[in-house]
Amino acid sequence: MRCFHILLVVGAVSLLTLAGCNRAEQSAQTPANSAPQEQTNQAGFEGLRLVITNTRSAVQGGDFTKAQTEFGKFENSWSQVEDGVKAKSQDTYDAIEASMDEVNQGLRATSPDSGKLLTALQSLEANVNSAAN
Repeated sequence: MRCFHILLVVGAVSLLTLAGCNRAEQSAQTPANSAPQEQTNQAGFEGLRLVITNTRSAVQGGDFTKAQTEFGKFENSWSQVEDGVKAKSQDTYDAIEASMDEVNQGLRATSPDSGKLLTALQSLEANVNSAAN
C-alpha cells in the first residue's frame, strides 16, 4: 500500500511537470498579444527617423559636434528594432549597419565631409524606411 501511494505521488508530480512544460512551449510559440511589440517597433522606427532628421539638420548647418551628439542616439532606437529587421531581411539589416558605420566614421573624421555624410544619411534613411514597411 505504501508503494502505491509513493507511485501515485510521483505520477502526479510527473504529470504536472509535463503539463507545465507544454504550457511554456505554447506561450513561447504564440505570443498572447503582438500589439505591444508592434508599438515598440513603430516607436523604434520613429526614433530612428527623428535621429536621422536631427543629424541631417546639424550636418547641413555645419555643426558636427551637435550632429555627433544627435547620431549618438541612433543606437538606442536601433536596439528596439534591429532583431526584427534582421529576421525580416538580412540584406536590409546589413545595409543599415553599413550606413550607420559610415555616418559614425564620417562624424569622427578630423574634417567631416558634409556631402559624404548627407549621402550616408540619405542611404540610411532609405534603408530604415524600407525596414519599417
